[in-house]
Amino acid sequence: MTALDVTVTGVAETRASVSRVADGLDPGGPNMRASIRESGDGLARALAAAAAASPTPQAALVAQTITVSQAVDLAVKLGGGQPVGSRGTPASQLVAGSEHGGLHFSAPINAGGYWIAPTVRAYAAGPAARPVQAGVNRAIAAGGF
Repeated sequence: MTALDVTVTGVAETRASVSRVADGLDPGGPNMRASIRESGDGLARALAAAAAASPTPQAALVAQTITVSQAVDLAVKLGGGQPVGSRGTPASQLVAGSEHGGLHFSAPINAGGYWIAPTVRAYAAGPAARPVQAGVNRAIAAGGF
């Protein structure tokens, strides 16, 4: 039997590159936090645009309360106790009617929603992933791959 010598090179460099990619993919790290935040900001903009086009005028009032926050997880919130409109009604009292219409709202009842549910569905189906994918691509590129 003949002896065979094998020399492996680049192991340390490959491990370092993989480590850089892992760091870049950390959801708590700056790269992915920024990407996730960008996605949330995009949803907030989409919701505001949908509210402006909604047949319920209260939707525009509720949209004034849209906020995006990010501690560990991202949250896009609307409604709450913030007074809106000329009567100073808490936004939380207008959310359901602005979304589904009804007796005290100018639009007829729509169980599927006028602006919140349709916008979230459409955004989740495509645009939400784009900034996150860009963050993943940056992490991979930072690793030299």
